[in-house]
Amino acid sequence: KDAALASTQASIDDLKKDIENFSEEIQALTHALAEATALRGTETATFQKTLADAAEGKAAAEEALKILKNFYDSAGLLQTGYVPSNADRDGKTVGDLAPESWDGTYSGSQNESQGVIGLMEVILADFDRTVNSLQNIEGMSDQEFVDFETKAQEDIATNEA
Repeated sequence: KDAALASTQASIDDLKKDIENFSEEIQALTHALAEATALRGTETATFQKTLADAAEGKAAAEEALKILKNFYDSAGLLQTGYVPSNADRDGKTVGDLAPESWDGTYSGSQNESQGVIGLMEVILADFDRTVNSLQNIEGMSDQEFVDFETKAQEDIATNEA
């Protein structure tokens, strides 16, 4: 009878240790899950801010490209064959003979327009690439969190059983 009692007491002690170990594991898993949830919230907020910044930058670049195209397209349509009625025999007016000043319409360097517009198009492509990259990274991070959360909850349920 004493042997059976000692064996039962040993089993009880082992079970108490198991319960203590499981409780510690549950506490550690719960803590890790809470930290991961907080970190995921921070990552999501950062993603949303970065995505909004990229969208704002892309919109500004699109507007700048539109303005540049309008400027260079309209400057290319200027008529150059007109000769004023008060011009001399060389076709020059008093205004033409006057020293250079900043009067009149500035049409920009037409040859350089392709470089500027090309740069703006590259910038727009960079914004698109950034947005796509951010969305891919966010998707992977979200999936990793969901996988961790599922595994942690399964482990907690197993330890509680």
